[in-house]
Amino acid sequence: GDPICVREMHRVLASGGRLIVVDAARMTESGVIGWLINLAFRFTGSAAPFAARQSALSDCGFVARVETEGFVRSSTQVLVAEKT
Repeated sequence: GDPICVREMHRVLASGGRLIVVDAARMTESGVIGWLINLAFRFTGSAAPFAARQSALSDCGFVARVETEGFVRSSTQVLVAEKT
């Protein structure tokens, strides 16, 4: 993430406040449509792993974790960063 934006988000959050980001998603449904949607997620950066964002958050004072929510045809990666 952009360090200037991350620092600003950290600045405006109260101590203990959380930044929640729907970070990535993927279709679990097989077939051409699911494959095309997953391909689009990769091109837009929506399939990037959590580690790629974690250092920018921790450098600015956040403690971050990832939670994965499963649905019938997809899963979503939710990034939860707490201000320390």
